[in-house]
Amino acid sequence: MKTAFATAALLASTMMPAAANAAINITGISGDPGFRTGVINYTGTGGALPNGQSSVAVNVGRIKLTGTDTATNGSVSFLAYCIDIFDYLKAGLFDIAGFNFDPAKEDKLKVLMTNTAGAIAAVDSAALTSAQKLEQKKNVSSAIQMAVWEVAFETTGNPFSITAGDFWMSGSGLSGLNGGVSSAQTLAQGFLDNLNTNAWSQVDPNWTLKMLVPQDGANNQTQAFLVSAPVPEPSTWALLILGFGLVGHALRGRRRLAVSYA
Repeated sequence: MKTAFATAALLASTMMPAAANAAINITGISGDPGFRTGVINYTGTGGALPNGQSSVAVNVGRIKLTGTDTATNGSVSFLAYCIDIFDYLKAGLFDIAGFNFDPAKEDKLKVLMTNTAGAIAAVDSAALTSAQKLEQKKNVSSAIQMAVWEVAFETTGNPFSITAGDFWMSGSGLSGLNGGVSSAQTLAQGFLDNLNTNAWSQVDPNWTLKMLVPQDGANNQTQAFLVSAPVPEPSTWALLILGFGLVGHALRGRRRLAVSYA
């Protein structure tokens, strides 16, 4: 998988802003709106979890990546979902490239992401306190993340299930409004059931997935982001993004696990 990502062709300059062929220097990594915690379990043949483990504790949820376009020195900000469970995410230089993934899974990821695109922001309209809204946003964010992992890493032919198969999630951190995943797991399974039954179709056929390929390909992961025409300026690419990169459990609070800052 990593080899295929590293050799992906760079995105044509006509599809991106003028500075699109410049490197993107990612220097900041954090949770947005914040993480739940959980355990990834994987018995598939796609690769090995970090340190050869069969399970690994991770932060679960949308990732905010910030940095600069090296050509213009302008600020960029991405909202990402991890889709590489085999490595840890680092800051560093990335190039923009075309998406290179299993076509069947790519289509499912598009359907999932376009149908959940506004789910986190929609919490703001709920009759909840500010604190409750934040916790619910974390639930939604972690549910989307878990569904993305399931689509990407479940063995082709298996039904999508967040608690069974060759990829599944566990851990007390996924439950409730105070740091757990089980409530988020229920929501994630609802998203996956919509894929299993084809209840969801792609919202906008013009959506497409692109990639940020690390220049240090041996020690970092590729990021993939969802864009529609017209392609926005770099500072607004954050609207919908999938991130290839595992944000490890120790990232929360310490910003230390396999993360370097320029």
